[in-house]
Amino acid sequence: MILREPEPVKTAHLLTPMRKELIKVLRDLREPEWRYPTACAGWTVKDVALHLLGDDIGLLSRRRDGFSHTQTDFEHFEELVAFINLQNDIWLRAARRISPELLLNLLDNAARLEPQVLRDHWAGRGDLDKVLKSVSQNRDDLLKKNFWGVLRDMLGLQQENAAPQTPPSATSEPSEKTAS
Repeated sequence: MILREPEPVKTAHLLTPMRKELIKVLRDLREPEWRYPTACAGWTVKDVALHLLGDDIGLLSRRRDGFSHTQTDFEHFEELVAFINLQNDIWLRAARRISPELLLNLLDNAARLEPQVLRDHWAGRGDLDKVLKSVSQNRDDLLKKNFWGVLRDMLGLQQENAAPQTPPSATSEPSEKTAS
């Protein structure tokens, strides 16, 4: 039996509807639910949404506007990981002052500005190959992985991530909005 490289699964057409559904879910959150923990240790639901907004803003700035102020050439893989962690930390510290309502408006508007830019980025590996090549001397294993596998490695995550932490009991904090 001859094994062939698997064909890519085309999902770009799902990203716009998925973003709309995400915003619907986030709009239904009550104030305490924004502070629930997530599978990303130390990050709340709001932090993850802020991270998505930061990605959107960065992608629009780089891909649509041709603006970049960040380093993209790293000698060692660890430098890349440290850079990503630092960028995430800087963004979250500043963005945490954004209200949930403004965050939702910004996420919605960013997705409408250039949906093709955002879809194309997540549909393929994009510039990730360039960055990986600069840090992966003698690391062919990294270049052969799919996007999510590479991302897991970059972030130091295991394949078998722990299940997300359970949010506070629904009896103490109802998850459905009550009519006013």
